[in-house]
Amino acid sequence: MTFNKNVKFRSCTLKTFNFSLPYNMLKIELYSNLAWLFIYTTYIIGIVSVYLANFCLPQMLRYGKALPANDNSSGNKAVKWFFGLKVPHNYFTHFYANGLVLSLINAFLFPSQLLVWLLVIHTVRRLAECLLCTNWGSNSQIHVAHYLVGLWFYTTLNLSIYLGLADSTELTIRGEMHTVKLIAVLLFAVFSFDQSFNHLHLSTLVKYSLPTRGLFKWIACAHYFDELMIYISLFIVNKNTRLATGMSVIWVISNLGVSAVQTKSYYESKFKDCVRPKYAMIPFVL
Repeated sequence: MTFNKNVKFRSCTLKTFNFSLPYNMLKIELYSNLAWLFIYTTYIIGIVSVYLANFCLPQMLRYGKALPANDNSSGNKAVKWFFGLKVPHNYFTHFYANGLVLSLINAFLFPSQLLVWLLVIHTVRRLAECLLCTNWGSNSQIHVAHYLVGLWFYTTLNLSIYLGLADSTELTIRGEMHTVKLIAVLLFAVFSFDQSFNHLHLSTLVKYSLPTRGLFKWIACAHYFDELMIYISLFIVNKNTRLATGMSVIWVISNLGVSAVQTKSYYESKFKDCVRPKYAMIPFVL
């Protein structure tokens, strides 16, 4: 058999398969799973630590009016040193500055997602209130653990929202505004306004006096109730991030709930002759 030398045969060489694409996808999936593991673990540790500290080391959670005048519960030098690790109370502004930067990054990455813009609005408002409205006591301090937890929360919140939106194709700003989302936006607006009103009221009070306007008539920490409702609205607004925002709701209830109970106890002990709010944070519940 002879072959025509002029006939060109197709190359039998197999095309090189791009193994880098699935490998990179596996790496991304691994990093995503590790990030979620970090988020789950730290939320669980954080919530458990809040309740343990409340029962075993309550002075670590207290600040401002709830802080006892004499905090010499132990003669152990190491314990005293630990409890002495404090930062100025006005470092609260760092929480919202950090949260604003991270939420703006999410807004840049997911500009069509309503949730990220609501979080931007929330952190801008809270940062502005901290800088322009809140009267920080010159000697008021918080424990360094409290400070680090605040930074952790806003970092973890934005990271979990990023992970929840990464696979999302939902266009909530340009798309149809569904009834559920409309309700969420209304809740966000109402309780954001009420929280600003409550923070302004607190800023006008004489130091450690009893707030009496608005929801403070019934709720000792009405501004904490507003915070909870704001996070519930964020939970409602986007179905793809409900795991992330759901964990933040649980955290707000746990963390602020403990602080609200301490504040209510303080009011009950100091203002015995006044009409005091019936609830600490959540009407009919807490």
